Amino acid sequence: MIAAIIFLIHFLAGVYAFVKYKKEGIGEGLLAAAFVVIIFSVGWTMSTMISKLLYPSTLAASWVAQLQGTRLSRLLAKELTIDTFSLVLLTFGELVFYYYYLQSGTSGGKQNQEKSGE
Repeated sequence: MIAAIIFLIHFLAGVYAFVKYKKEGIGEGLLAAAFVVIIFSVGWTMSTMISKLLYPSTLAASWVAQLQGTRLSRLLAKELTIDTFSLVLLTFGELVFYYYYLQSGTSGGKQNQEKSGE
């Protein structure tokens, strides 16, 4: 379920990028959506490598075992996997990346508008 939500968030981010840059042309929209797909693909590969080093599998298994067969423990046993951990790690990494990437793009646009107004 967590993985499905993360995939949905990334799909919506791709659609948003396409719509935002489609105003400049259909090619720009496709390029922006492709950029999101490439960042997701490469980022997921890198986050999987990092999560294999960081994922506390014994800690997660012992924590789920302490819940002793409740519905929550069955749900967490399905959801707390290394793949989910790597997708969450990827999402946080992308949040930081897109924040700085889009922030630098907008500040550059403001500076260019200020220079042209002088």
